[in-house]
Parts: sequence; structure tokens; C-alpha cells
Amino acid sequence: MFRDGYEATGIQGVVDAAHVPRGSFFHHFPSKEHLGIVVLQRYARASEQRQIAAFENEEQSPTERLRSFFAAANDRVIADDFTKGCLIGNFTLQLSNTSEPIRQALVQAADETIDRSGRVLQAAKDAGELDPDVDPCVDIRGAEHHERTGRARCLPTVGYLQPQRRQRRQRRHPRG
Repeated sequence: MFRDGYEATGIQGVVDAAHVPRGSFFHHFPSKEHLGIVVLQRYARASEQRQIAAFENEEQSPTERLRSFFAAANDRVIADDFTKGCLIGNFTLQLSNTSEPIRQALVQAADETIDRSGRVLQAAKDAGELDPDVDPCVDIRGAEHHERTGRARCLPTVGYLQPQRRQRRQRRHPRG
């Protein structure tokens, strides 16, 4: 799923790679969608651990923490020869319009990342490392507003995860 994407990954390919009978797959996962959610949740937990390790490193300033985190992420992408990217981003682009359970798992992963990133950005602002007029919860490409909580969001992917926002955007820009 990581390398080839959700749609291109078949159950038979998964069971062949795992060297298990097809029935064993369905014993653990009622559907491919359920497997996708479990994969996404495990990826999000691993990502969370990397974020916590970087963002809570008190030996570095807040901006150094952010730079270290993104440098390490960049190094992972290069080490994988640009074949993997970010599973959360990949799933957002592939599935947020087609699978409500996966969309909900994506929203949860994005919210947690936004909250952690927002705390580091606020710490950078408090330390005088960001312009005092900068709002840490406004993405430079445009603020996304989370309809459910009313909080400003920091990551652009959240807009893709909100059906109401997609519908408004589609009404404003109808396809010709």
C-alpha cells in the first residue's frame, strides 16, 4: 500500500507477500478497507513517535526542532528513492472522497499532527523565533477552518478531508 497505493494493492498480493493463506487475511481483516485503516493507524503511531521525539527535544530551539524533523523526513524520502512519500498524504489524495471510515482515520491523524505542530510553532513564536504577527495555526497557503470544532487548522490536507469544504469549492469552481 505504501509503495503502490491503496487502489493498486490487491488482497492476493498482500497474502502472497505475507506468505499466509487468503482465509487468514479475512480472519484478521473483514475487508481491504479495514486493512487500510489498520495500516494507516500504525503509520500514524510511528509518525507520532517521530514527531514527539523531534518536537519535544528541549536541547534544541523550537525552530531547530522543526528543521530537524523535516530534514529527517526528507532523508527518509530520499533513502526510499522517492517511492513512498507520506502514507497519510497518499491516502488523503486517493481515498478521502471514497471511504468514510478511512477519511475519519485521516482526520484523526491530521488533527493530532496539527496539534503537535501548532504547539511547536507557538513555542517558536513565544521564543521570538517567529514574527510576532504570525499566527502559528494559519497555513501560509491559506487558512483552513475546521467546521466541527471551529479551530483554525495548520495543515492544507485538512481541507481535502472535509466534505463540506470540497462541496463549497466545487460549487465555486464548477467543472466545465
